[in-house]
Amino acid sequence: MDAVNALFPGCVISRKDDIAWPPRSPDLTVCDFFLWGHFKQSIREEVAAIPVNMLRGVMQQFVDRLEECVRFNGGHLADEQRLRVFDNKVLRKIFGNNEVTGEWRKLHNTELHALCSSLNIMRNIKSRRLRCRTYRVLVGGTEEKRPLARPRRRWEDNIKMDLREVGYDAIDAINWSGRKIRKHLRNDAFQTWTNHTLRGKGVIVYSDLPKANSWVSNRKGLSSSEWTNALKMSGNISAVRAIPGRTLSTTRCRHPDCSELETLGHVLGQCPKGELLINARHHRVRHALATSLKTLNWEIHEEVHCVSLDGSFRRADIIAINGRLKRALVLDPTILFERNLNQATEVDIEKKSIYEPCLPYLSQKYNVPLKQWSVIGLLFGSRGSITKFTWNYLKEIHIPFDHVMSILINIIKDYANLVFQVKLPVKQI
Repeated sequence: MDAVNALFPGCVISRKDDIAWPPRSPDLTVCDFFLWGHFKQSIREEVAAIPVNMLRGVMQQFVDRLEECVRFNGGHLADEQRLRVFDNKVLRKIFGNNEVTGEWRKLHNTELHALCSSLNIMRNIKSRRLRCRTYRVLVGGTEEKRPLARPRRRWEDNIKMDLREVGYDAIDAINWSGRKIRKHLRNDAFQTWTNHTLRGKGVIVYSDLPKANSWVSNRKGLSSSEWTNALKMSGNISAVRAIPGRTLSTTRCRHPDCSELETLGHVLGQCPKGELLINARHHRVRHALATSLKTLNWEIHEEVHCVSLDGSFRRADIIAINGRLKRALVLDPTILFERNLNQATEVDIEKKSIYEPCLPYLSQKYNVPLKQWSVIGLLFGSRGSITKFTWNYLKEIHIPFDHVMSILINIIKDYANLVFQVKLPVKQI
């Protein structure tokens, strides 16, 4: 203290020097009577405002990190962590813009995962690695020991870890071929897709007749824009409300005579604004079926007026008569937004209840015995899908699969007319 006093004479505040340390009361200290209490209250408000889902996501990430630490025997997770940080950074660039205000804000990880339900980036990388047949070759083709300076981990160990990461029993899956592994990964990805509330709606129908989905890989006469829009439509992620004239204040249909939610299913089959286009699409499908039956020597009548037993009037889409086969059909093709695998059966039951009371009238009109008549309701998906129920009946009457694919492709092409012409702004809001 002598040295300090020599350097700063008369300026040192201390209990043992000339200038005594002044008395201090908590009631006279700003930090004590205001600042710390204000901070505590602000912290309590911020903690109370944290969403429950965010807290659950944090705890889930904590559990995941614990599991990874166990898997790496307590080692560093630097590489995987960098990839996750980069993945979240890219997602924030994509989803950071607010759709209503146009402002950009930083999104939390839980919000990003809610917007983008894709696989974890490390899980995705490991899934792709397992699809490569090179791994299978390496598993069966190398028995050499690694040098002592390197970690004692074989290719087989890496694959087992990857299999556990994507949810397979490594003991059974290690003996699978590359094709079988890819098949299981593909089925798991499809199952995850179907479990989504919005994007997975009706997707299960695509699995009922996989060969009808060949347009995904070879386009089948679709232009680049039609093919891209068809892929978006199949996942129910078409930007229906991003078309000019979008209403920012509500999610309801912008057409003044309609108050339904403006979803893809509504646009493709229910909106009154597109009624004429929807009817035109139905007529094209009906005419294509009738043309196919004509080439098979069926007698065809379209849009036939008939009378039910209760005296009500009906109009049958297609009347097909084949004297050689002693069969007469009432075919009613219907185009609906896909919901589930039972939808085709429900449509068939509905059409039978409508047209079977008309069969006595048709039997008398065309002089065909009543026992030769049958009614079939044929469901076609508005997103270009077809069920096994519909295809089995078309195959029974010998309609070629190429003709059916042509009908599905035309339905997909009509998507642009229904979405981009139907939803043009009818009024500015």
